Amino acid sequence: MRVCKGCKLELGDRSFPKHSYSGTVRRRWFCRDCHNTRLRNSLKWRVTSILKQARRRAIAKNLPFTISRDWVKYRIENGVCELSGVEFVLSGTKKHPEPRAPSIERIDAHLGYTEENCRIIALCLNHLFNAWGEARSLEVVLRYVKERNATLADSS
Repeated sequence: MRVCKGCKLELGDRSFPKHSYSGTVRRRWFCRDCHNTRLRNSLKWRVTSILKQARRRAIAKNLPFTISRDWVKYRIENGVCELSGVEFVLSGTKKHPEPRAPSIERIDAHLGYTEENCRIIALCLNHLFNAWGEARSLEVVLRYVKERNATLADSS
């Protein structure tokens, strides 16, 4: 039994991932959950993950892929969505994605993953645009904002 330095719980050895230095296997000081949380909240992991997923989609759809790691990293380091200005949040999991997480969006879905055709936007916007397109989504969102403002004005 050992105590995790992240969550401070006493857990069995199997709860701690292994790593090796010069041939000797040792257990980490953070449990799997804490280790994965720390890893997934890092810029390096987010950039790698976004690139892997985009490259996989490009191969599956037989599209060109010329985006560089530095291009993605620079835009995520800016810290805000290129369309909305919302600050990026690097946390979240596959089961519970963070709506403000950075995501690669192809401006023209028929073209490949190139720097000229892509931008880094909030995941929630990317999902919205993928489902209904940017123009249609904008129409609905603007209508929502207009109605919401009218409701707030009426209640004041």
